[in-house]
Amino acid sequence: MRLLTRLFALAFLGGCSNLQQQAQDSLLSTLPDKRGVTYDNVRTYPGGVVCGDYTASSVMGYTQRTRPFIYHDGRVFNQPGKDEVAIYCTKAPVKALHERLGIGPMTAENATLQQIYRDMSALHDALEAHINARGDLPADAAGLNALTPPEGDYLDNIPLDPWGRPYHYERSLGGRVRATYELYTLGADNQPGGSGPDADIRREHLGFLKRVASMQKPD
Repeated sequence: MRLLTRLFALAFLGGCSNLQQQAQDSLLSTLPDKRGVTYDNVRTYPGGVVCGDYTASSVMGYTQRTRPFIYHDGRVFNQPGKDEVAIYCTKAPVKALHERLGIGPMTAENATLQQIYRDMSALHDALEAHINARGDLPADAAGLNALTPPEGDYLDNIPLDPWGRPYHYERSLGGRVRATYELYTLGADNQPGGSGPDADIRREHLGFLKRVASMQKPD
């Protein structure tokens, strides 16, 4: 029994070590100056998250700065904000998501929030596919309907939010590289703000929901 326990512990530590190395390699690939980068306080959290600090040269190379970083699901944040650090770098992301943004609690039993996560993920992926295929976002006049036949073949139908309302889609003027967009639901009360079932959930929150979902196993 002791031998099995030791073997399990070694396998777990080996997996953590490999994930941390992946995180450091991914972070390094995003930095303009890869020389002399050092790491500190690197830890692995449930759901395949790696957090830590790194010290690297500035763009001009004159100074060294220490910043936090986050790695999850193949994506690295080399300048995460306070919400990212609070929700990703914890063993209790469900609680952190609710405390920081009023969303949730996102549990396996919260069918409403699980539906929003699935719906908005599908809409987000379809919009990204539309951009990749056509070089632009759907116009406001067409809206999300441009993703379904006959206009597009990215989705079979456009989902409604749990309260039977369309998800909000707003195309912005965009930047130099490509147009951007807003995708959101205003929650049960259909009013800006709120918490729990009334919380607004936006496209930028999908990463947080994915982080929580990565810890939840299907029955």
